[in-house]
Amino acid sequence: MIRYVVFDFDGTIADSRKLFIDTYNAIARRKNYRLIQEETLVELQKMSIPERCRHLNVPLVKVPKMGYDFLKIYRNSILDVEVIPGIRELLSSLGASGYKLGIISSNNRETIQEFLKRNQIYNIEAIVCSSNILGKSRILKRFLKEFQLHPDEMIYVGDEQRDILACQAVNLRIVAVTWGYDTYEALEKLHPDYLMTSPKAVSKLLGTLLSNQS
Repeated sequence: MIRYVVFDFDGTIADSRKLFIDTYNAIARRKNYRLIQEETLVELQKMSIPERCRHLNVPLVKVPKMGYDFLKIYRNSILDVEVIPGIRELLSSLGASGYKLGIISSNNRETIQEFLKRNQIYNIEAIVCSSNILGKSRILKRFLKEFQLHPDEMIYVGDEQRDILACQAVNLRIVAVTWGYDTYEALEKLHPDYLMTSPKAVSKLLGTLLSNQS
């Protein structure tokens, strides 16, 4: 029985794509990496993480340190980011249905809390964060352990290939969504349990799953 629906934050709840690009490019200029251009973004979104690193001339071994630098810049501007359209309604309907809601993110806990407060989202019961952007399977395990959940009692909603791979590593069901950082085609290649194109579709899916549990 699913007790918790847990969301990724950036790209899934927060519409932070432009901020992501601007922050990456600020670092890339200092490090002489290739910049992300708007006109090539769709092709980049179709690539795996190693393929993106090769395309952008970013050594894969530099990604964890780059992630740390990235978050320092990123956190200063995240409060200017808006909520993905339809997410407030999705969270409200899930809470009303009896699901407990959580967030797992590589962002900063205080930043997420301030974002939620500013956007009048009050029904998130659990937030677990880690600055390791490549260690998502570990943070999923941490969430399960902290809230004493079996993988069958939780479902994850995320927008990136790494979300799918992390959930598969811990036998956790995932709803991959297409309104964030990775394209439908890129997500579909990794065979997520569910692949949804709108918050309304996610609400319908989880409502059906809840009905089937009754």
